[in-house]
Amino acid sequence: MAGFEYFDAYSKGVSASGRLAPTDDFMDLGLTLNNALTQTRGTDSYHNRERIMSGFGNLIYDYDGKYIANFTVRHDGYSRLIGDNQYGTFPAGSVGWMAHKEEFMKGAGNWLSFLKLRASYGLNGNIGIGTDNAIGLYELQGAYGAQSPYNGITGYLQTGIANPELTWRNPERLKPGLTSAFQKPSDRFHRILQPPDDRQAGLH
Repeated sequence: MAGFEYFDAYSKGVSASGRLAPTDDFMDLGLTLNNALTQTRGTDSYHNRERIMSGFGNLIYDYDGKYIANFTVRHDGYSRLIGDNQYGTFPAGSVGWMAHKEEFMKGAGNWLSFLKLRASYGLNGNIGIGTDNAIGLYELQGAYGAQSPYNGITGYLQTGIANPELTWRNPERLKPGLTSAFQKPSDRFHRILQPPDDRQAGLH
């Protein structure tokens, strides 16, 4: 299986403000105070855009109903990152062994109906979306802000330093597990064994 995913979100807007109007009965910006000595009016505009583009593939192999392998790969690009770091590749794989179907396990068929050993390993790319440490839309590109006019001239100040070296965070996940089902003449018992949390290593 192969697929492609594209996400594009764009928003823009404009705002205006003023103060010291002689009355609040009329919602009119023209009534706010704005002269050579006291200027209370202001306007602003904004635009935000972010895009995500991903390609992915999945391959499942099943041999004789006993040996199962699953391979997945994603190639993601995110506009919040910049330069050569915008794209990352994240492979993952898992294997499973249906041990109860082996010839040497037939003698346990009267009490064991299912036994599967499995393990998975993969890279999970993220940039902190959904956490308190998420990268802002334009954070890595640096930022400039307009300063108060002086002598009729507006200046600009760098308010954020660019960080083109920041890249995807790639936690490695290793997850072994065992699934079994035990049966007696009057009942059936299932048990799943695996670590309570994903084991993570090699965080960058």
